[in-house]
Amino acid sequence: MTYSGTNTITSHAFGYPGALLHVGVSPTSQITMVLPSFSQISTLQTGTAAGTDDMEFRYKQLVYTNPKAGILAGVLATYQAPTGSPALTAPAPSYEINPLLNIALNQKRTIAENLSFPVTNAPAATPGGSRSWSFAPQAVTVWRSPGGTLLAFIAQYGFSSNILYLTLNTAQLISRNFQIQGTYGANNAQIDYVNPVEDIPHAGGSAHSRSFTVGFSYLMGNSEPIAR
Repeated sequence: MTYSGTNTITSHAFGYPGALLHVGVSPTSQITMVLPSFSQISTLQTGTAAGTDDMEFRYKQLVYTNPKAGILAGVLATYQAPTGSPALTAPAPSYEINPLLNIALNQKRTIAENLSFPVTNAPAATPGGSRSWSFAPQAVTVWRSPGGTLLAFIAQYGFSSNILYLTLNTAQLISRNFQIQGTYGANNAQIDYVNPVEDIPHAGGSAHSRSFTVGFSYLMGNSEPIAR
């Protein structure tokens, strides 16, 4: 006998204020600190978990630029410290090195392709497990209008998990310092079910995760347009 069905799991999450502190080290490098913010995640299956997120420390270095060809290349190093609340913090620090490549696809610089190749070393999700390495390259096709509208299609593949992530991102610049944005993402993942009953065929299935987020961004300070 074969049974097939659908199991839907929903969750809701919100967080604030989500502050990032950028400090310019040189004309080609910067340090970013992702400051603690309050987050709450609610699901029917596990209840509600709330508290502060872990802090992140990032260093970005521009290593190559070709303004005429519209090419920028750099590297981003990230350290995530387990500083959050017990319900949300990671069991140990994680580290990531991420080469970056930005290529303009037209002379007006309104269409671009952003490529990133993050390599991450993170603690095990379950207690007692060993740390793991992951490689999840990402391609982002971006369109920007002169009026401050942004549309981006993001594709990322995780080699360790064999999951393809697809995300659509849109943003609108209201003023030089204020922006509203929204994202819709999904992934398709194969799942194998271990059947404890003998002589029962192996079962398999697919998990389809969907997420929708809305956010607001406000820049405190000054930003300068990129020289063309």
